Amino acid sequence: MKCLFCGSGDVSSRSPRGSPKGRVFRFCGRCGGVFLAPSFRLDAWGQRKRYELHRNDPSDEGYRSFLLRFIEPVLACLPELPRRVLDFGCGPLTGKTPALVTLLEEQLPEAEIRGWDPFFAPDTSLFAEGADLVMCLEVAEHFESPREGFASLAAACRPGGRAAVGTMTVPEDPEAFDSWWYKDDPTHVSLYSVSALEYAAVSAGLVFERAVSERVFLFFRPR
Repeated sequence: MKCLFCGSGDVSSRSPRGSPKGRVFRFCGRCGGVFLAPSFRLDAWGQRKRYELHRNDPSDEGYRSFLLRFIEPVLACLPELPRRVLDFGCGPLTGKTPALVTLLEEQLPEAEIRGWDPFFAPDTSLFAEGADLVMCLEVAEHFESPREGFASLAAACRPGGRAAVGTMTVPEDPEAFDSWWYKDDPTHVSLYSVSALEYAAVSAGLVFERAVSERVFLFFRPR
């Protein structure tokens, strides 16, 4: 099987120590990305039931702080504030709007903010000319096909716009990976190194611009 991030055939398989239900992961020797063997993935119904457990509540102070640690550094990196912003994979609609959309509206009162999600907001119209900024927080790890996922991100972003991806990166040490809680979420099927992120993005026509923090990464769509 080839790597889902970079296409390399240098892929090995193993079940991490203590892995729930003996789940098997594929490890790429070239880009360092890790992905769950397809036979262990949840079906669409199982994924939705898992996502419905998420508290997407902007009034939760801890969750607000988490979201702001994503939003504020990204906005500080931009040459100008965006006028059109898309929350890609906005998640369950606990209130009238998803939490990230609510906070973006507070931070960018002059901008038009939309939230799209394949399960919970599939009918949201994407911006016809593309968004100035596509925000993708805790979503990329759910991509069953990372290259297709990043292609969708790129398609939602206008030429000259940016996409911000928030996800945790794979520990390099195998023992650290085995005890890494992030891999144990049954919907986390694609786990990235920085190199794997770059490969997936480049395949979609995006350019890696910078690591905003250890878990936030900014990409540019060339004109």
